[in-house]
Amino acid sequence: MNMARVKARDAVRRNDMNQIGTAMQLYYGENNDYPLDAVTASANCGTAGVLANAVNDELCGGSILVDVDGEEYFKQIPEDPTNTGEQRYIYDDQSAASTYCIEVNLEGTADTDDDDWFICKDGACYPSLTDCDG
Repeated sequence: MNMARVKARDAVRRNDMNQIGTAMQLYYGENNDYPLDAVTASANCGTAGVLANAVNDELCGGSILVDVDGEEYFKQIPEDPTNTGEQRYIYDDQSAASTYCIEVNLEGTADTDDDDWFICKDGACYPSLTDCDG
């Protein structure tokens, strides 16, 4: 494994988490709610208010994120740099009204957990030792 490439991909992942955190707070400020997954919204990726797909709550990487008024928050929702196997961004919109959680697998961590979780609030995402469900 090329550690320089692993570190670079993990840096992209952390940057993506911060971009997502900022966009989500802007979305929340305008809509008093966070975006939904496609199942909850009964819609597909690219539809207003949808951040994640219906199959596995994976972020709609590459799709636009807009609200019902057409306000654009992402021209392309970020996706994991490799976006294969365990390397995907997963969204939990079932959290408290002021928070949400995104799952990402950092390759360069020494932990034994397959997933690293980020609790996002107030425009920033913070690593968490617990998963999205607590």
